Amino acid sequence: MAAKKKRYSKARKKRFRRIIILAGILFLTVILLMVLRNTFFSDKSKAVIVEPSATAIVYQEVVEDTDIKNELSDIANAANASQASYDEAIKEISDSIAKNKGIRVKVVNHSRNTGYSEKLRAVLELNGFTVSSGNDKSLKRVSSVIIEKKYDISGEAITKLVNINRIRKELDPESRFDIVVVIGDDY
Repeated sequence: MAAKKKRYSKARKKRFRRIIILAGILFLTVILLMVLRNTFFSDKSKAVIVEPSATAIVYQEVVEDTDIKNELSDIANAANASQASYDEAIKEISDSIAKNKGIRVKVVNHSRNTGYSEKLRAVLELNGFTVSSGNDKSLKRVSSVIIEKKYDISGEAITKLVNINRIRKELDPESRFDIVVVIGDDY
């Protein structure tokens, strides 16, 4: 029995020594990795320290002042130009809205995609038109077209807004609408 205990104690001591040695190796490996990480990946290792001279500082301030003045003058010129173009754009938009006021437009969606008539209605109403919209179904293929119903009203303004290039004249003085926009399968 004593021989068995002696054998087990020797095995325990051997295992304990192995654990201590492995723990020491692991500890040294972690320390080595931390040192390597700090030397290669730290910000301080990449920093280059250069102290500026007095002439470099004065030159830098002069350059910055002239650059700032040039940038400010460029910004002022751009602001004046953009304000003028902005004013022109506002004037053109208000003129087109006033010109489109009172023109009655009917938008009919013949395509399989729902919602196009409502989107076009919103665009046309923003541009001053009075719009009625709805959906319709057709058994055959329908192409997108703008139909002018009145003699004195042109569909050119709507062509630019809705990106439909085909215009057809079907004069009908008794029609409730001045222009009919048909959204087809090709829209």
